[in-house]
Amino acid sequence: MHNKINVVGQTITDLLRYHERKVQRQVAECLYAGNMLKPHDLLTTAEKQYHLRRLQLLNDRVVDKTVHIYLSWSRDEVLDNDTMRNIAKEYMRGIGLHEQPYLVYRHRDMPHQHLHIVTTNIRHDGAKINIWEGERWKGHQVARQLEIKYGLHQAGVFLPDEEWRKKHPVQKVVYGQTPLKPTINAVLESILPRYLYTNLEELNALLRPYQIRAHRGLANSVTHQQNGLLYYPLNAQGKEEGSYVKSSALHSKPTLTKLQARFRENVVRREEYRQRLTTAIDWIFHQRPVSMDALKQALQKEKINMVEQDNHQGQRQLYYIDQLTKTVWAGSSLGRTYSGEGIRQRVISAETYEQIHLQKRQLKQGQQQRLQQKQEII
Repeated sequence: MHNKINVVGQTITDLLRYHERKVQRQVAECLYAGNMLKPHDLLTTAEKQYHLRRLQLLNDRVVDKTVHIYLSWSRDEVLDNDTMRNIAKEYMRGIGLHEQPYLVYRHRDMPHQHLHIVTTNIRHDGAKINIWEGERWKGHQVARQLEIKYGLHQAGVFLPDEEWRKKHPVQKVVYGQTPLKPTINAVLESILPRYLYTNLEELNALLRPYQIRAHRGLANSVTHQQNGLLYYPLNAQGKEEGSYVKSSALHSKPTLTKLQARFRENVVRREEYRQRLTTAIDWIFHQRPVSMDALKQALQKEKINMVEQDNHQGQRQLYYIDQLTKTVWAGSSLGRTYSGEGIRQRVISAETYEQIHLQKRQLKQGQQQRLQQKQEII
């Protein structure tokens, strides 16, 4: 947890205006009002200003009367409002400003979670609270204590790889709930070395169940022009969320340059597994007519997942993930009959499939009834 204590010449009016504008734009919220007459959610902006400004007016000799404290956490952390509120209150007690009126604002306009505390260094008797380097160092000590108490990432402390993996298991990214960078890290370190894929689209088909997408950025963006790569969290509908993690910031640094080298290797390495996949698909169609859903279910029994998603050109494509051979294939790379269009021509509609199965069930029930009647006669 990083912390910073500043005594500034900025007026309380200007500082509160800054935070309240963010609240109005819904990228911030006021979490707590300490030592004020009303709870934070009942205070107007004018009332918030009054509680702080009235103390500042008690001392005309002090020029810098506004205290602005900043607390931030690693991108790895996910803190709810109650936890953040409690940390702010304990931090203020730890640095000795807990008896001052103060306001706690949580901001949501940056990838990492952070809050701001606004207070004053003028006491109720007009005396000045001297905030110098000793108090700032004490703030660092309090921050370390709170990290331990709340089980937070300790600033400057790095876990060994094995311990890090135990703490961050492979799981689906849920934006705002699971820690973004560690979860993406865990998925990529589990997936990238084990599977054979030959382009970003095939890799994204592999990452889709974990709600992650690798993206080069817009064609005219600096990221794209410099061959960069970003990893976005996805929502349940497969749409990118607002935040992302740069490939260079991840543990194994899965940059586009590294992946392109792997793409070239995988083209040759996966070829021996092509026939298993095409044979499995053809055998299902040979046995009986199937709908798209029935095909997916039949392939799953063969340890093959079928995934539909948009490629980088926005076109709907079909991909196959063979969990047995750890290979990923775009349907079009297997041949036209295995592409999305080819498969849609080979399957029957869900309604027709259901009618066929209904007829089979009725036929089977009729056979069982006739057999039962014969047994009763005997």
